[in-house]
Amino acid sequence: MIIRNGFVVDPKNNVHEVKDIEIKDGRVVESVDSEGAEIIDAKGLLVVPGGVEIHAHLATPKVDSGRVLRCDQSRMDPYTYSDICRAGVWASVPPTHITGYKYSELGYTFVTEAATAGLVARHTHEELSEINPLDKIMFPLFGNHQLFMEYAREKEYDKLAAFAAWMLRATKGFALKAVNPTGVADWSWGGNVESLDQKIRAFDVTSREVIIGLIEASERLKLPHPVHLHANMLGRPGNSAITVDTMEIANKLPINRDSGINLHMTHLQFHAYGGDDFASFRSGSEPVVNFLKNHKNISADLGQVVFADTTTMTADGPWEWILRGISGSRWCNDDIEVECGGGVVPYEFKRSSRVNAVQWGIGLEIALMVNEPWRVFPTTDHPNAGTFVNYPHIAAWLMSRKARESVIGDMKRSAKARMILPSIDTEFSLKDFITSTRAGPARSLGLYQKGHLGVGADADVAIYKLDAQKDYASSPDKLVRAFTQAEYTIKDGRIVQKRGKMVTLPKGRTYWVDAHMEPDLEATVEQDIRAKFEKRYSIQFENYPVSKRYLDWSAPVRPHLVS
Repeated sequence: MIIRNGFVVDPKNNVHEVKDIEIKDGRVVESVDSEGAEIIDAKGLLVVPGGVEIHAHLATPKVDSGRVLRCDQSRMDPYTYSDICRAGVWASVPPTHITGYKYSELGYTFVTEAATAGLVARHTHEELSEINPLDKIMFPLFGNHQLFMEYAREKEYDKLAAFAAWMLRATKGFALKAVNPTGVADWSWGGNVESLDQKIRAFDVTSREVIIGLIEASERLKLPHPVHLHANMLGRPGNSAITVDTMEIANKLPINRDSGINLHMTHLQFHAYGGDDFASFRSGSEPVVNFLKNHKNISADLGQVVFADTTTMTADGPWEWILRGISGSRWCNDDIEVECGGGVVPYEFKRSSRVNAVQWGIGLEIALMVNEPWRVFPTTDHPNAGTFVNYPHIAAWLMSRKARESVIGDMKRSAKARMILPSIDTEFSLKDFITSTRAGPARSLGLYQKGHLGVGADADVAIYKLDAQKDYASSPDKLVRAFTQAEYTIKDGRIVQKRGKMVTLPKGRTYWVDAHMEPDLEATVEQDIRAKFEKRYSIQFENYPVSKRYLDWSAPVRPHLVS
């Protein structure tokens, strides 16, 4: 395939010019023989790497619970059957196959399932196999796992790393994920944590000890992606203080990857609140932003609020109980033996709500004030702050002050007074936005064949009806229209989507990390795990690991340091 005469924006390779992209055997190459090659005329169009989703909730039992809980949305946006597509409906918690179609329509080629319990990893992979034609990864949960907490409490970091390696291999996972570390374990006894140094009942361990253990294990294993952390006290007024204290932990610990990053903070908007309660709720983004600007070892995604009727879901069970009380909505809870617990609550973010309006402002404040698209990435924490189909609107808000002002203008005066956003003039360039949705997330994930169009890269390409040399700050609606539907989405050198219609649906890869410690240590730790399985789990040790047959295209990754 040859993509001719398109304006290529490829931040990793500093390309910002009209250029041909030539493809062979699923990779970008120096040149191909044009005779017999498929030619795409991209004159006047924008050519960029395929989008890389770094944090979303797409394919777990809790997502299934959300689908059941939101049956009221079952006729929201029908997706009609075609020669290759199955029928379905778009909703705040869409079916797996519709998820694949919609991401492809946006020009995305890679997705991340950001949290799954190891015990249900088999189910998660079965659902991920339906999200095509995208490549994918998933993050197993560690922060409230009883065995992990015990190793962290004893500061047995080598054993902890060996346990984490076994879990990654057993679950076919990619990175260490933690949600409200130790707080969810305490929720099993009706509690939670409000301090990094609060010891929880039954395990006599603190959040700080678990976070240190996570980073120590991840760095010992040299995992491609750093610890992926949903911090304590999500959604709570005044939580920016504990967020900064949490990031400070990573600042004192080793870094063993060439990105220079040893901690990724998830949906940071939900962790950057000021005030003492919801009556005094205000933006607390400033101390969080200042820390990020001064400490380059941390990346983050936004969890940007959009105003919509959505469905919140998280492995942070105590927060969902709080949100159920705030919203008065229906609720479901789960408790997965030994490992974690979570919940699902329908919720509508309203522009007329002072708190929701300030939340919307905080996410944009973080992105614009830090202004480092290589480290801070737009997400909606799909579907928590809204669905991923709103990414084009986030592009407009980041790239156009006019677009932001049109939203702020409809807000209550009291909301405007409690956010910093109205005073911010910064606007992302097109290169900034492409960096933050392609090159930056790919680098953070350690997947160096993704997020760029240099020779050797996976031939994952998005082509948009957009003139890259125009300034769209004064016409943000054009950005929204262009990014809502790619002219072409190309996966591994094959057109999979063209102007809103799926063309082909090849299976995507599932990447997972084949991590190891020293063989003798692994044997000792596996013996310990086996003994604890007998006492604590309701399944047998041998039945826990996920075999490769659950992955349509297994793509194991060895830990690495090179780009």
